[in-house]
Amino acid sequence: MQQIWKSDKALWQTRRMVKDRAYAGVPAEQRRAQRRTTFLEAAREIVGTQGSARLTVGGLCRQAGLTERYFYESFTNLDAVVTEVYDQVIGELTELIAVRVRAAPDPLRDKVHAAIAAGLQAVADDPRLIRIAFTEAQLNPVLNARRTATIRGFAALVLATVNKQISPESTGAAGAYGELAAMHLVGGLYETVYGWLNGALDLTRDELVDESTEIFLAVVEQILGPESLARRGR
Repeated sequence: MQQIWKSDKALWQTRRMVKDRAYAGVPAEQRRAQRRTTFLEAAREIVGTQGSARLTVGGLCRQAGLTERYFYESFTNLDAVVTEVYDQVIGELTELIAVRVRAAPDPLRDKVHAAIAAGLQAVADDPRLIRIAFTEAQLNPVLNARRTATIRGFAALVLATVNKQISPESTGAAGAYGELAAMHLVGGLYETVYGWLNGALDLTRDELVDESTEIFLAVVEQILGPESLARRGR
């Protein structure tokens, strides 16, 4: 009996090794990662063009060209997929804006202008981002819960930029008031851009960037004083 058990165990281990071995030179773990990426790309297409309400496991599998077995290999449910797609989009936008801010000239005006222009350019280049980052973030209960965290993240980027361009002493003195102002700026800009994308504002993209930059600088000046911007060439 023990000999039979050992034989069965050896057979199971052999099958497991065959299952996990490299297929066409690609290791099993890498193939799983590729399938996960394919699902996420397919989900971005569906959510970004039709909305998360239209996302189903079957539809996602058809879009990805994979079976349901592979879906559950990577995700527990559709909420997990939608959340990861949203996080990817926000991560990409954050990185893009941070890169543009670092590359912009030193005056705070140029940094702010570059940040806002980069965000608007990104959503203009890929309309799917509009639906995922704006529409779905408000309509989908799972994503709506992450929306505040997103605004806080961008507010932190605002504070870091202002701190670097002006002085730690000035921004530090603003304390919680500065954090509150950053939240208002980012949250207000978020809603303004969403309204503009839906045709609520009769402005060109360049006009929206310019006006938003001026509003941002006006708030910073109100909090830290005009001399803080004057020292850095505004």
